[in-house]
Amino acid sequence: MRNGGTLVTFEAADALVLEHFDVPVRNALEDVSRSDLFLPASLLRIELDEDHPLTVGSPIEVAAKWAGGRAYEPTDFGGDAGQVQAVGSWAEDPDQLLMSGVIVGAENLAGKGAILDVEYGNGRILMYGFRVQHRGQTHGTYKLLFNALLKNSPRTATEDR
Repeated sequence: MRNGGTLVTFEAADALVLEHFDVPVRNALEDVSRSDLFLPASLLRIELDEDHPLTVGSPIEVAAKWAGGRAYEPTDFGGDAGQVQAVGSWAEDPDQLLMSGVIVGAENLAGKGAILDVEYGNGRILMYGFRVQHRGQTHGTYKLLFNALLKNSPRTATEDR
Protein backbone atom coordinates (compact mmCIF):
# COMPACT_ATOMS: atom_id res chain seq x y z
CA MET A 1 0.00 0.00 0.00
CA ARG A 2 2.90 2.36 0.52
CA ASN A 3 3.45 2.37 -3.24
CA GLY A 4 -0.25 2.41 -4.12
CA GLY A 5 -3.07 -0.09 -4.12
CA THR A 6 -5.93 -0.85 -1.80
CA LEU A 7 -6.31 -3.38 1.01
CA VAL A 8 -9.90 -4.24 1.98
CA THR A 9 -10.66 -6.00 5.28
CA PHE A 10 -13.89 -7.32 6.76
CA GLU A 11 -14.53 -7.90 10.46
CA ALA A 12 -11.75 -9.96 12.13
CA ALA A 13 -9.45 -9.61 9.11
CA ASP A 14 -8.74 -6.14 10.48
CA ALA A 15 -6.32 -7.85 12.90
CA LEU A 16 -3.78 -7.87 10.04
CA VAL A 17 -3.97 -4.09 9.82
CA LEU A 18 -4.24 -3.36 13.53
CA GLU A 19 -1.29 -5.61 14.44
CA HIS A 20 1.10 -5.15 11.50
CA PHE A 21 0.51 -1.66 10.13
CA ASP A 22 1.07 1.61 11.98
CA VAL A 23 -2.45 3.00 11.77
CA PRO A 24 -3.98 5.35 14.35
CA VAL A 25 -7.02 3.13 14.85
CA ARG A 26 -8.14 0.51 17.36
CA ASN A 27 -11.08 -1.84 17.78
CA ALA A 28 -13.15 0.03 20.36
CA LEU A 29 -14.77 -3.23 21.48
CA GLU A 30 -11.61 -5.15 22.35
CA ASP A 31 -11.99 -4.35 26.06
CA VAL A 32 -15.80 -4.58 26.19
CA SER A 33 -17.08 -7.76 27.83
CA ARG A 34 -19.89 -9.86 26.40
CA SER A 35 -22.06 -8.89 29.35
CA ASP A 36 -21.58 -5.20 28.47
CA LEU A 37 -22.45 -5.72 24.80
CA PHE A 38 -24.86 -8.53 23.98
CA LEU A 39 -25.75 -8.53 20.32
CA PRO A 40 -26.82 -11.83 18.72
CA ALA A 41 -27.07 -11.62 14.91
CA SER A 42 -29.03 -8.39 14.60
CA LEU A 43 -29.50 -5.67 11.98
CA LEU A 44 -27.87 -2.38 12.93
CA ARG A 45 -28.07 1.10 11.46
CA ILE A 46 -24.98 2.61 9.83
CA GLU A 47 -24.92 6.33 9.10
CA LEU A 48 -22.87 7.08 5.97
CA ASP A 49 -20.77 10.05 4.90
CA GLU A 50 -22.72 10.99 1.79
CA ASP A 51 -19.74 12.87 0.31
CA HIS A 52 -17.34 9.93 0.37
CA PRO A 53 -16.75 8.11 -2.95
CA LEU A 54 -17.49 4.69 -1.41
CA THR A 55 -21.06 5.77 -0.68
CA VAL A 56 -21.98 6.79 -4.24
CA GLY A 57 -25.45 5.40 -4.99
CA SER A 58 -26.16 4.49 -1.36
CA PRO A 59 -28.78 6.00 0.91
CA ILE A 60 -27.55 8.04 3.88
CA GLU A 61 -28.36 5.13 6.23
CA VAL A 62 -28.05 1.40 5.62
CA ALA A 63 -28.73 -1.74 7.62
CA ALA A 64 -25.79 -4.04 8.33
CA LYS A 65 -25.98 -7.53 9.76
CA TRP A 66 -23.99 -7.86 12.97
CA ALA A 67 -22.30 -11.22 13.39
CA GLY A 68 -19.48 -10.37 15.77
CA GLY A 69 -18.30 -7.22 14.04
CA ARG A 70 -16.02 -4.34 14.95
CA ALA A 71 -16.25 -0.70 15.97
CA TYR A 72 -13.32 1.61 15.32
CA GLU A 73 -12.00 4.65 17.13
CA PRO A 74 -8.89 6.77 16.61
CA THR A 75 -5.75 6.44 18.72
CA ASP A 76 -3.06 9.02 19.37
CA PHE A 77 -0.29 7.49 17.25
CA GLY A 78 0.10 8.13 13.54
CA GLY A 79 2.72 5.70 12.27
CA ASP A 80 2.78 5.38 8.49
CA ALA A 81 -0.89 6.23 8.07
CA GLY A 82 -2.17 9.56 6.86
CA GLN A 83 -5.73 10.75 7.09
CA VAL A 84 -8.32 8.40 8.60
CA GLN A 85 -11.89 9.00 7.49
CA ALA A 86 -15.02 7.35 8.83
CA VAL A 87 -17.01 6.42 5.73
CA GLY A 88 -19.75 5.02 7.94
CA SER A 89 -20.44 4.96 11.66
CA TRP A 90 -22.72 2.86 13.80
CA ALA A 91 -25.73 5.10 14.55
CA GLU A 92 -24.84 7.92 16.93
CA ASP A 93 -28.00 7.54 19.00
CA PRO A 94 -27.97 4.23 20.92
CA ASP A 95 -31.78 4.16 20.73
CA GLN A 96 -31.62 4.28 16.91
CA LEU A 97 -28.83 1.73 16.45
CA LEU A 98 -30.94 -1.45 16.46
CA MET A 99 -33.12 -1.98 13.38
CA SER A 100 -34.06 -5.61 14.06
CA GLY A 101 -33.06 -8.12 16.71
CA VAL A 102 -31.75 -7.67 20.24
CA ILE A 103 -29.05 -5.47 21.75
CA VAL A 104 -27.89 -4.85 25.31
CA GLY A 105 -25.22 -2.18 25.78
CA ALA A 106 -25.81 -0.21 22.58
CA GLU A 107 -23.91 2.74 24.08
CA ASN A 108 -20.68 0.72 23.70
CA LEU A 109 -21.13 0.66 19.92
CA ALA A 110 -23.08 3.83 19.09
CA GLY A 111 -21.17 6.48 17.17
CA LYS A 112 -18.07 4.35 16.62
CA GLY A 113 -16.61 3.81 13.15
CA ALA A 114 -18.13 1.00 11.08
CA ILE A 115 -16.20 1.64 7.84
CA LEU A 116 -12.85 3.42 7.69
CA ASP A 117 -10.77 4.75 4.81
CA VAL A 118 -7.14 5.02 5.92
CA GLU A 119 -4.54 6.70 3.72
CA TYR A 120 -1.38 4.60 3.79
CA GLY A 121 1.58 5.82 1.77
CA ASN A 122 0.33 6.17 -1.79
CA GLY A 123 -2.44 3.63 -1.21
CA ARG A 124 -5.26 3.06 1.23
CA ILE A 125 -6.75 0.59 3.63
CA LEU A 126 -10.53 0.13 3.71
CA MET A 127 -11.72 -1.45 6.94
CA TYR A 128 -15.29 -2.75 7.18
CA GLY A 129 -16.38 -3.63 10.73
CA PHE A 130 -18.89 -6.14 9.36
CA ARG A 131 -18.97 -8.65 6.50
CA VAL A 132 -20.53 -6.92 3.52
CA GLN A 133 -20.72 -10.21 1.59
CA HIS A 134 -22.13 -12.34 4.42
CA ARG A 135 -24.80 -14.81 3.24
CA GLY A 136 -27.42 -13.13 5.45
CA GLN A 137 -26.27 -9.62 4.57
CA THR A 138 -28.60 -6.83 3.58
CA HIS A 139 -28.44 -5.64 -0.01
CA GLY A 140 -28.03 -2.00 1.04
CA THR A 141 -24.38 -2.52 1.92
CA TYR A 142 -23.27 -4.19 -1.32
CA LYS A 143 -22.56 -0.86 -3.05
CA LEU A 144 -20.12 0.01 -0.30
CA LEU A 145 -17.98 -2.91 -1.43
CA PHE A 146 -18.67 -2.65 -5.16
CA ASN A 147 -17.57 1.00 -5.19
CA ALA A 148 -14.27 -0.01 -3.57
CA LEU A 149 -13.68 -2.85 -6.03
CA LEU A 150 -14.75 -1.06 -9.18
CA LYS A 151 -12.84 2.12 -8.56
CA ASN A 152 -9.70 0.55 -7.02
CA SER A 153 -8.83 3.95 -5.53
CA PRO A 154 -12.04 5.33 -3.99
CA ARG A 155 -10.83 8.93 -4.09
CA THR A 156 -11.19 8.95 -7.89
CA ALA A 157 -14.92 8.20 -7.70
CA THR A 158 -15.68 11.90 -7.16
CA GLU A 159 -14.84 12.50 -10.79
CA ASP A 160 -17.94 10.48 -11.74
CA ARG A 161 -20.34 12.67 -9.76
